[in-house]
Amino acid sequence: MTKKKSRLKNPQVGKYVFPNKTMALDYIDKGQSTSNLYAKLGLREQGFLVDVLWYEENKDWKEFEVKVEGQGCHQFTGYKYADS
Repeated sequence: MTKKKSRLKNPQVGKYVFPNKTMALDYIDKGQSTSNLYAKLGLREQGFLVDVLWYEENKDWKEFEVKVEGQGCHQFTGYKYADS
């Protein structure tokens, strides 16, 4: 997999669902060299949930992205999903 990263002026919040925990942790491990923040929300019925506060966006995550309508029920370190 080729990592495509771009620096973001303002951090963006993303919500992702992976098919399993192993895959999610693998993607997180690959991004540990960046300043991004990862919240491992755990296994749910739909898959393993991860929220990310992106300082350096990684396009490889796009296929696992979940679109949040409105604010959803969370904020990430004070950043709102609706603003991302």
